[in-house]
Amino acid sequence: MKPDPTREHPAETWLVTVLHDAPEARQCAARACDGLVRRFWSQIEFDVTWWTLEELEGPEAAEAGRRLQKTDIVVVALAEPRQLRAGVLSRLEHWLQQREGREGALIALCAGREEPLHRVEPTLNAMLHQLARRTGLDYLNQAPECLPGRLPDSIEGYTRRAEENTDVMRKILSTSTTPPWPY
Repeated sequence: MKPDPTREHPAETWLVTVLHDAPEARQCAARACDGLVRRFWSQIEFDVTWWTLEELEGPEAAEAGRRLQKTDIVVVALAEPRQLRAGVLSRLEHWLQQREGREGALIALCAGREEPLHRVEPTLNAMLHQLARRTGLDYLNQAPECLPGRLPDSIEGYTRRAEENTDVMRKILSTSTTPPWPY
């Protein structure tokens, strides 16, 4: 696909790390990521990396861990949800705790099934939900319809954000403060 020359470059880039157990799970995650890109392409650029669950226990594990420490969205896509090993969950938790409380999301997808993970495999769903909670991530069973803006990392970032005069702010400032009802 050729880049659209009229498109403004998004203000921020979000890192997405996809973990999957099988090719059909990767395809499921790709559809979810494509949906995110289609919905938010004008606001956010997505930098997506892909890892098999086996790679989290192999020589590539250190590189995957570094990526997970910086990621904004973790997608766990499973074709066989009963096969997620405890060692993988333990490593995942270790790496995600290194995110130092930054906002983000963990999205659990169940490939090839109409029902979400909490209906297919409630025990694993609960484990992933607790993992997300312990590591400060929102937990979702599908790609979100909306995304919050990223919170600033510093006091300077908050100051810049507060000083922005957006369309919403201009509308608020130009609106009459007289209430529509008599006192």
